[in-house]
Amino acid sequence: SFALPPAADPVADMQAPLPSAAVPIAAAAPAPAPTPTPTPTPTLTPSPLPTSVLQPRGAAVAVNAAAPSAAQPVGAHTPDTPELPALFAAMTAGLMDVLRARAAFKNSLRVPVTLIQRTENNPLKFAATVDEAVARLLALPSPGYLTGTAAIEEAMEDIGRHQLALLAGMRAAFEHVFAQFDPARFEADTAGSALGSWGNRPWRRYAQHYRELLGDPDERFRRLFGEEFARAYEHQMARAKAQAQPADGDRA
Repeated sequence: SFALPPAADPVADMQAPLPSAAVPIAAAAPAPAPTPTPTPTPTLTPSPLPTSVLQPRGAAVAVNAAAPSAAQPVGAHTPDTPELPALFAAMTAGLMDVLRARAAFKNSLRVPVTLIQRTENNPLKFAATVDEAVARLLALPSPGYLTGTAAIEEAMEDIGRHQLALLAGMRAAFEHVFAQFDPARFEADTAGSALGSWGNRPWRRYAQHYRELLGDPDERFRRLFGEEFARAYEHQMARAKAQAQPADGDRA
């Protein structure tokens, strides 16, 4: 940062440039000493703030990744963090994307989704654009929408509950599918018929294997679902990260 000269008389400041250091005034001098050349003070030119809190996606949402330095201009309304509007817009856009993906997932499974109400609606869920969501988050309290803090807190809670519900749903679905292969189902269906004599060795081995898997539900879920799910998850994450690198640059 630049060290500004000590405060002085504003009228004198307008009439003469400030010297780089205070010069004692001599009581009597035979001849005026040459005036030292003042050290130039770097000029800070404030950058204009964006006309709106958020520009279209891909423009203002892109946060300046450069480290802040003394040479960077300082906005009038954000003296410490000039990129604060873009940061807030990026976080708002990200929350809206996650909530919309959650709603699309629920809709694909025909799970009831949140509908707009007369009061206390979350702008992160119902705003048509990111600009509108940001404006409502920063607006004064009104009956129709949650306050900014309440809306963000509700969104984060919904995302956390969605993650837990997603895992619980996958596990319940796995157990339901697994139960369809219970040998007892087939043996009961063919009881009393010629097909009921399952005395062949492959069938007995299959029935034994199924009984072994019945022992520990946690182990069964891990072996038949969890391990393969983890491999596919890590592969997809690595693939998505590799595809995003050209666009994201050096962002971690």
